[in-house]
Parts: sequence; structure tokens; C-alpha cells
Amino acid sequence: MSCRSFAAVLSAAALSTALSACSDSSAPPALTFHNVTALATRVESIDHAVATAALRGLSGLATPIKNAGIDVHNMSTDLLGRTMEWGLIHGELLFTDRAGAPADAIRLILYKTDSTFRPAYPLAEVGYADLYPHNTYNGGGPDSTSLRFVVFAKGSMGDVVVANFLAHSHADASCQCATVDGWVSDGGGTRLDFSVPYDIPVGGDGNFPGEFSVATPKLDFQQLSTLPGPGRSTATANLTLAVDGDTITTLSGLLHAHAGQLDGDVEMRINGEHFALVTRSGTSIAATGPNGRSLTGNELRAVTALFALSADIAYYIEWPTFVVYFCGC
Repeated sequence: MSCRSFAAVLSAAALSTALSACSDSSAPPALTFHNVTALATRVESIDHAVATAALRGLSGLATPIKNAGIDVHNMSTDLLGRTMEWGLIHGELLFTDRAGAPADAIRLILYKTDSTFRPAYPLAEVGYADLYPHNTYNGGGPDSTSLRFVVFAKGSMGDVVVANFLAHSHADASCQCATVDGWVSDGGGTRLDFSVPYDIPVGGDGNFPGEFSVATPKLDFQQLSTLPGPGRSTATANLTLAVDGDTITTLSGLLHAHAGQLDGDVEMRINGEHFALVTRSGTSIAATGPNGRSLTGNELRAVTALFALSADIAYYIEWPTFVVYFCGC
């Protein structure tokens, strides 16, 4: 080959490489979170405050409380100052002679749960919840009924308050309407404050549109749940938050309670654009991202935490309130 021909070949190759580089650089970047590692770590820490063993224990006992005939409207003064514990023989909550309950509250002993979301055998206490009612027995009325939940976790340094929230009603003939205000904590550095005005149409599902906030570092987000009314067994849990330049939205399908958590499918969107479909079933979670690729690493951590946070708010905070305060279930 002559020097001139060889130079022509090199020139053509260089042009092809340059065109390819231009083409690659003009392609839109793959859709993902701006700071995926920080997002995953942050959301995981918030969910740890929502999904403490004590709050899980409270949620697991919500239906047994109802089955024992206890809700805010019939917490009479003769029941206050007493303690409820799990009875192994019949698998139910019972009032016992155990001392220590506040004079103006019912104390509920909380336990580690098993795959049925009931106290595991042998019983292992993880904390207790003191329920403070304000109802017709002690001066409350239709628009001034309330129930405070103060939840303690057992720790090596003693009992620690990990949740304190108040459900208080609003008079409305068309629905059972209330607001839940308060906070939950991991017992350490992460605290989540919230205000959730909710309503239960007669015979319908409970609607829980809430505002949530973490003070340090500051993060505000919204979460919307629906919880099952009479004859139904499915929930939804949606989340919207803005962080590091991303507006993240989770949109759930119908979620089913299974082994102490809500399972099902959730779509994840970033700035309004579809990012992933996340499926949780028991201990298994899978996420399909853009162009059908399976998410792994920190992307999978992030979507797993986002799914868990929204579902856990619904199941571990809102569900006990729904059942014990206004039971539309």
C-alpha cells in the first residue's frame, strides 16, 4: 500500500471514530437518581425509625385489640391503669394483674412477631404502648375524642420512647374524620414528624394523606395511603419527595399484608418519567429499570427503601390508628 493510500485509510478511520464519539455524546444519559448512594442511605435511616420492633409489635396486635372489644369509644375508666398481655393458650389479648400501667392509660405489652404477624413463641417482649383515651367516659365528645399512643422500646440502657402520636377527631356526619399528629424515632438520631388528616367514608376505605418531615438534614415528603374498609383486604401506599434535584414518586398497585409487611408492585418515577417497577414478595424484591434492565447495587437499595418507607408508614403507623381509633376495617 502506498503512503498516500495508507494516509487515506487513517483519515477515514479517524473520521469514523469522531462521528461515533459525537453520536455517543449526544445520546441522553441513562435515567437514574442524581445521588443514589446518599438517597438509599437516607431513606433507609428514615424507614428504620418507622419499622422499629415496637411499632411492628403494635401493628401486629391491632386486630387482636379490636377482637378483644377495645377501641377509643369503649375505653372506660375502669379499664385504665390496667395492662393487656398476650395469652398463649387461646392466642388473644387479655387484661392481667401486671403492675406499672399509668393510671389514665391502658398498657399494651408488645412482642417480637412471627410469620403470622402475631407474637412469636416463646414470647419475647420488645416494648410496650400506653394508650391514653379522651372519650365520653372522661369528658370527650363527638368533636373532641382523642387517643394518644406512647410507644416504648426496650433497650440496653432502659426503656426508650420511639413513638408519640395523637389521633383526634373532627365532627363530620359524612365520615369518620380525624388527624394523627406526632413522631416516630429509631431511638437514636433519626426522628420523623408527621401530620395525617384522614377520613373513612361510611363503609369505605380509609384515606390517609400525610405530610412528613425529618429535621436533620431537612427533608419533607408526602405519603398517601388507603387502608381496607369492611370486606376488603388490600391497601395502597404512595410517596412523593424531592431530593438532590430529583422529584421521586412511588405509585403502588394493590398491596397485600403478608408476614408482617405489605407486598405487591410499585412503580417508581423520577421527575415524572417512569424509572422502575418494583415487586416485593416476602424476603424477595426485584426491580426492572429503564430498557428492561434489572436494578442492582445502590439503585436496588434505593428503590427497596422507597417501597419500604411508604408501605411501612401505612402498616406500622396508620393501620393501628385506623383499627384502634376509628375502625372502618
